[in-house]
Amino acid sequence: MKIRIELIGYLAKSGLPNGCKSGELDVADGTTMEHLLELFQISKEMQMLIAVNGSVPDESCVLHEGDIVQFAPPIVGG
Repeated sequence: MKIRIELIGYLAKSGLPNGCKSGELDVADGTTMEHLLELFQISKEMQMLIAVNGSVPDESCVLHEGDIVQFAPPIVGG
């Protein structure tokens, strides 16, 4: 099934740790956020904001055809 990956901020240029950039991605039916994070080599220690269709998912969230998964660096400043 196809999902869409959107990278925001500096991630749009640098990509994710495994080199993935924004675009469509084929994943197996039943893929969870936990599986996707492993695929992208994103550890729990990495500070990153993640949303699926505009909502914050937990690791057990099962992805569906056409889902939009967004990754953004943390917002900092003062």
